[in-house]
Parts: sequence; structure tokens; C-alpha cells
Amino acid sequence: MDVGIEANRKVPTGAAVALSLIVLGCGGGPGPGEVDPAGPPPLFVRHWDQVCSVAREPVFLSTEELLDTIGLGEELKSAGILSAPGTTEPPELGIVLWYERSGLLEAAGRWETTMDPEPAARAEQVLASRARPLDRLLDRSSFYVVLKAGPEPQARIERSRTCMPHMRHPEQGRPYGLPDSVSTWYGRRSFRNDTTSATVRLQIDQLGQVFEVDSLGGPGWAVEAARQLVGELSFDPALLNGRAVLGVLEQSFRFRAR
Repeated sequence: MDVGIEANRKVPTGAAVALSLIVLGCGGGPGPGEVDPAGPPPLFVRHWDQVCSVAREPVFLSTEELLDTIGLGEELKSAGILSAPGTTEPPELGIVLWYERSGLLEAAGRWETTMDPEPAARAEQVLASRARPLDRLLDRSSFYVVLKAGPEPQARIERSRTCMPHMRHPEQGRPYGLPDSVSTWYGRRSFRNDTTSATVRLQIDQLGQVFEVDSLGGPGWAVEAARQLVGELSFDPALLNGRAVLGVLEQSFRFRAR
């Protein structure tokens, strides 16, 4: 399954890989170390083992309110997107539609798909072209849409996709910047009779930069060592429908005994 965001304009970021998106409107530039809230949403590719899940918040729109579904099946069929009759597992496409506060579509991006690249790109264009303007948004919003491209296609809105912040590392390798004398893992642990470990809560911004470190446990010297070490490490930001957002990561470190 392809995972990420496909589009047409590249946006440099601090994530694992930065791709681009179909942009329908642009704003001004961001300040140092910030993401411009008025500009098009910067999109990040999910790291190969970044933990993602389905958001708890329910969707407040119906599919028909978001998309013009009249004649959708015929258009998808004429574009050669639908699978043949009798296909047991039709391919799927998940895309995100980003809206400006005004209710106009701002951008569309592919998040994940089991389709081949060419039909996935065509399907994405079809769905984006059918996105309706919305008139009851309080802020910039995004919606996750899944297309099941069987002989009788189905398009539906699903709950948003969220991804936790993530310490960057190569596949089968140690995190970038982590000394050989230190081990690390996500989450808390018991510190009873453990004088070499510390757990910290990291506040991570949209560019993957740590701007606050809070102690969750461990001896003072280990907590201080963790604070200093965090500045040498690299992080992917939290994601909401492929857009970087503020996030929190609880990370534990074990240091070689002093």
C-alpha cells in the first residue's frame, strides 16, 4: 500500500520526506520556525513506521454534502478506474480535501491507496473536481474520503487520520543522533530501583522541532541528560490528515551507569 501525499507543488519541511499537493489557493510565507496558518497546508509523508490511527471525533458531514456524487460511477468508469466485475477486493483510494475557512476547496492530496499510480491519480482528480463548497466552517478544515473502486463504486467520508510525532531513524537502524551508550523507547516505564533511565514529555511543533521538555520520571541527572540529548535528535511532527500539527511525545532514555 502506498502511504503519503501525492501532489504538484513541493513544500520543504523537516519531516521524513516532503511531497506536494494540488493547491487551489496560496497565502503568505511563514515566519522563522513556523507554519503559516494562512498559507496552503504543508504536507508531510508518513515515516515508514510512524504510528497512525483513526481520530475519535465523528464526521459532521454526509458524503453527498461534501461531494457531487451524481454520475460519479459513470465518470470513474469512463476514466478506466473501476475494477472488473467479480473482483473480490476492489482497490481503494484515500484522499484528503482541505478547505479554506471561506468554505472553498484549497487543496487535495492522496494519503494512501491500493491502486496503481496512474488510475489513482485520475481518481484523485475526479474526486477533487466534485468537491462542493461548504458554508458552515468555523476554521480551515480537512476531510478524509475513501473511494472503493469496484464495479459499483462507493465514496464515503471517514474519520480523520492522525499520526503521532516520531523519532526519525533509518530502517533497521538507531535513531539519528542517538549515541551508542544510550537506548530509547516510546512511552513511560517503572523507575523503581532504576537509577539510569528518564522519561520526558516532548512538545513538538509543526516543523518537527522540540520546543518544550518536561520530566515524567527518573533521577535528576538522567532527566537533564535527556534534555540535552533531545536537541541532537530528529523528529517527524504529528499529522492530522497529512498536515503537520502540534504534538506530544513521551520518550524514555536509558543511559550507561555513571
